[in-house]
Amino acid sequence: RNQGDIECKGRIEWAHIVSRSVGLLRWHPSNALPLCSAHHRFYTQRPLLFAEFVGDKVKQRLIEYERVKRSEGEKPDPQFWIEWYTDRYDTADTWDGKI
Repeated sequence: RNQGDIECKGRIEWAHIVSRSVGLLRWHPSNALPLCSAHHRFYTQRPLLFAEFVGDKVKQRLIEYERVKRSEGEKPDPQFWIEWYTDRYDTADTWDGKI
């Protein structure tokens, strides 16, 4: 999909809706948005446009999820998500976006 004057190009990358610095959400599938590398870079450099593109409700829902899990004492577990993805998808090329 084209956005403005940016042409889709490059590989498909994992774009974080909420910053990857938020550990509990870093690997969570709901915090992922597949973007071509050109659009990933474009939106990374323009966070306000990205917020408009994603929508505030999605971002707020993820932040609330992180708060609840943190209050329950949950810690980030990247290995869990690596195994979760590996069990479901052979490659990123076959992922249909459904969880």
